[in-house]
Amino acid sequence: MPRSCTTSLSAKPIWAVVALALVLAPLRGPAGGYTPDSPKVRAMVDRTMAYFDKSKFGNVTLGQVGGPALIGMAVYKHHKRYHRMDRSIPPLTQEALNVVIQVARSPDRLKGQNNYSLGLGLVFLTEVKPASHMSEIGQFVAETERHQQTRGAWGYPSSPTGDTSQTQYPILGLWSAKHVNLDIPQSIIENAANWLIRTQDPSGAWGYQGTDPGTYTRVPQVGIRYSLAAAGLGSLYVAADFLGIRDKNRNKKKRLGGLPPALIPVKEIEVAKKSRRVPSSVDVSRLRQALNDGDGWFAQNFSIATTDYPYYYLYALERFRSFQEMVEGNGDPEPDWYNQGVDLLATMQSSTGDFPAPRNSDVHCPLGIGTAFACLFLLRSTQATLETIMEREGTLRGGRGLPGDLSEVRQRGGKIVAPAITGKVEDLIGMLEDDEADQIENMLDNPDALSLSGLTKTGKQYTARLRRVLRSGSYKARIVAARTLGRQDDLDNVPILIYALTDPDPRVMRAARAALRSISRKFDGYDLPDQPTKPQLDLAVKQWQDWYRSIRPDAMFVEERGK
Repeated sequence: MPRSCTTSLSAKPIWAVVALALVLAPLRGPAGGYTPDSPKVRAMVDRTMAYFDKSKFGNVTLGQVGGPALIGMAVYKHHKRYHRMDRSIPPLTQEALNVVIQVARSPDRLKGQNNYSLGLGLVFLTEVKPASHMSEIGQFVAETERHQQTRGAWGYPSSPTGDTSQTQYPILGLWSAKHVNLDIPQSIIENAANWLIRTQDPSGAWGYQGTDPGTYTRVPQVGIRYSLAAAGLGSLYVAADFLGIRDKNRNKKKRLGGLPPALIPVKEIEVAKKSRRVPSSVDVSRLRQALNDGDGWFAQNFSIATTDYPYYYLYALERFRSFQEMVEGNGDPEPDWYNQGVDLLATMQSSTGDFPAPRNSDVHCPLGIGTAFACLFLLRSTQATLETIMEREGTLRGGRGLPGDLSEVRQRGGKIVAPAITGKVEDLIGMLEDDEADQIENMLDNPDALSLSGLTKTGKQYTARLRRVLRSGSYKARIVAARTLGRQDDLDNVPILIYALTDPDPRVMRAARAALRSISRKFDGYDLPDQPTKPQLDLAVKQWQDWYRSIRPDAMFVEERGK
């Protein structure tokens, strides 16, 4: 993100509320509220797409990938929500993807990315066909890790002070990478969470450049405003989810005495089971108090309108509220904060579809970035991402078959609901062996539908069957088999995956390449291109075999195809 969009935050010492003529906004629907599918919201977002169709990346700096990533993601989210049966990538999203991938493959250019761009680039890559870009995601993760400061935050290279505004995006990016099965060291998020707890203002909000006392006794912070309070609190929610911390009482609470959930004291937090462990350096009671105090600050001070980065604020607000809804388990499908945001944005959108800076604001954020932020708010971008993750991580249950269209699942009864991903592991592998095309297509679109994690003795027979599919199944079945074996993190799968590098279908080769990189944690993967020549492929096979022999000297390999 260009510096003009972010660094002048320090110019305003306090947050301010701007009085806008929301009463002039058009009436809401019969139910009194909005969703992203409401006609008014759809029309606003469609106008924004018309603006992007004409302006492309406009005045956004392409040297930093944050801007293109934001715009490409806004266009992609629009396409995914309103064109659910069309799995293509919109042209502008593809252009943004090309920019981000080129940077990922150039070490010098990647090192020059700021923290906003690293985080947003990661989020973008994990949203748009992540299985095809695992190597690039790994490169962004590694660079993001290198940028983290000793105390846990991210900030300007020339300053040791952590920056709340910058920290939110690396945390979000690393969280996103974890949910596409990248191995992210837990200590990175633990350190970031502790920094956020230490730099929380006594009021419950966050400032710009965090004043870190080095202890957990809170000290006054400078530059408190809505956008930073949302950034800090949202980041803490993201970190809590990353670390496996769940608030079991919030999931059961009802509104008591008319109080909003944010004012109901948090009584107890538990660590989710599912093979997660208690964070070694994050005190759960402190985290609980920080979340509760942050919620309380917003309950007492909330305003949808601000002169300080209004669109940046709305994007952070939607992220914070979406995670809060997930934790509390009682999300309103038409929440008041979203209704207010839609009405506000209706007064701010120009006739050409963009969202210019307010006249009374001294903030000059590139037009394309502000417009993308506004669009992502209208689309409930974070909520949609959480739904997708819940779809991927749905639990397999009895019965044979996968739902025909996972994208149709949104909300039911006011709650985010995961789809009914059904089918026993044995049945799903049987679909691969029997070449049931429709069901295999669903498994391709929902990579985590088939997982062997947690299986012990029975898992070995399933693994053997998957290896046979990888040798002789249809090309789509071979892709699913390669992906599933790669997610096992089992070194015994390496020989068959090396064999799959020689598959005549390049899509299978790429799936095997990604699986080997995931198992080995070698995200460069010996630089095997998407369309390798015979010498390049032979060299890569030899390099992978040499690597495997370095850890298993007696290794035996499957004979290559055609020999």
